[in-house]
Amino acid sequence: MIHWTRQIKEVLSSQETVETGENSGPLEEIEFWRNRCMDLSGISKQLVKPGVKHIESILRLAKSSYLTPFIKLAQQIQDGSRQAQSNLTFLSILKEPYQELAFMRPKDISNKLPNLISLIRIIWVNSPHYNTRERLTSLFRKMSNEIIRLCCHAISLDRIFEGYVSSSKEDLQGCISCCHAWKDHYLRAVQMHTQFSSRGWVLDQTSIFAQVDAFVQRCKDLIEVCDCQYHFARWEDGNQGPLPCFFGAQGPQITRNLLEIEDIFHKNLHVLRAVRGGILDVKNTSWHEDYNKFRAGIKDLEVMTQNLITSAFELVRDVEHGVLLLDTFHRLAAREAIKRTYDKKAVDLYMLFNSELALVNRELSKKWPYLVPYMAQYSGQAYWMRILRRRIDRVMNCLSGAHFLPHIGTGEESVHTYQQMVQAIDELVRKTFQDWTATLDRDCIRRLDTPLLRISQEKAGMLDVNFDKYRTQPGPFFLSLVQSSSSTLPRT
Repeated sequence: MIHWTRQIKEVLSSQETVETGENSGPLEEIEFWRNRCMDLSGISKQLVKPGVKHIESILRLAKSSYLTPFIKLAQQIQDGSRQAQSNLTFLSILKEPYQELAFMRPKDISNKLPNLISLIRIIWVNSPHYNTRERLTSLFRKMSNEIIRLCCHAISLDRIFEGYVSSSKEDLQGCISCCHAWKDHYLRAVQMHTQFSSRGWVLDQTSIFAQVDAFVQRCKDLIEVCDCQYHFARWEDGNQGPLPCFFGAQGPQITRNLLEIEDIFHKNLHVLRAVRGGILDVKNTSWHEDYNKFRAGIKDLEVMTQNLITSAFELVRDVEHGVLLLDTFHRLAAREAIKRTYDKKAVDLYMLFNSELALVNRELSKKWPYLVPYMAQYSGQAYWMRILRRRIDRVMNCLSGAHFLPHIGTGEESVHTYQQMVQAIDELVRKTFQDWTATLDRDCIRRLDTPLLRISQEKAGMLDVNFDKYRTQPGPFFLSLVQSSSSTLPRT
């Protein structure tokens, strides 16, 4: 009897110890209660055997002190068996939905969560034994463990560290969305339950989502690792992008500096990949130390990149060259530290544009613009103004096509100045045209009937230019050309 009592105590104690495990999922919880039901049912059947009952009767007649503890433990076995059977019956409604969940991608899990929460609530409301705050909190926590496990299966660390940036980020974002959806559906269920049920929802929410929140942060850390590979090593989705081409005297040196940054980054990435204890294990505290070292290395690379951008812009003398450089470094502008330098260089670029506008404005302010010899006065002025406009239009078109330029106040002011100058040039062209038309005779069309050449009155047998010297003024180049031709053309 003493041996039986000790064995029964060990069984009950071991069952309670297993029940407190927190790393399992709902399917493991169902399996636990199935095993417990089988164990306790087996013991219960043994306790009602004739031999056991005969020994009990003997001990009762002998008034043994061991009988009462044994009967008490036997009753606990009977109660535990009924409780285990009841819990297994209610928990079994979760088996099929969770088995279906095991084959789904994280992005597809969200639609299944409301039904699972409703099933757990059914267990809570109707189960006579599995309705305590501790057990329901533990069940929801196991559901969090299951979601984390499914997300871990969808994440490939090898692909992350081998440069598959785009697809890995998509998987990580899907896991984050799944975790957020799980929390949102839970909170919505809490709200509905509180609103329509007299039984309060008093579960430990912090305990339920502690590991979920930690896993979400771990996914965000890995997304940052992917972003760093895109920014500092040109990895996109398993392939490295082409190395930028820098022209000018400093081009080769800038390229070498860029390759040096990539080499340092790959060394830091290799150290992070070798982190001990498992990267996706949220209980692995060593990750934080290793990741902080990686982040410190990234900050150093950001400083090196800022210096590289600054040195690359030292020889920029025109807007087109500056736009090409900003396009090259655009992928790095997503990082806050580098973005400040990038924005500063964008301001410098617009300052170059302002200088170009100032030069054109100075040309427009000249009282006597330069005219080529073969141009007439009015057409030459209009042509000269159109050239100035094309000069600033070319720069403006270059800036307009640079979609990557940040929206800054200096840029808006420069565009406004450009628009005002274009309007001023167009107005000057119209005014020049009006001035020219004012000098024309209203019957100027009739003069087209007049021949350009006539028989010379001064030189017999020669031809003269037949222009009206008082009312029309042809360009000097054309006039000299015609006059020289007329002096050599004999009369026919």
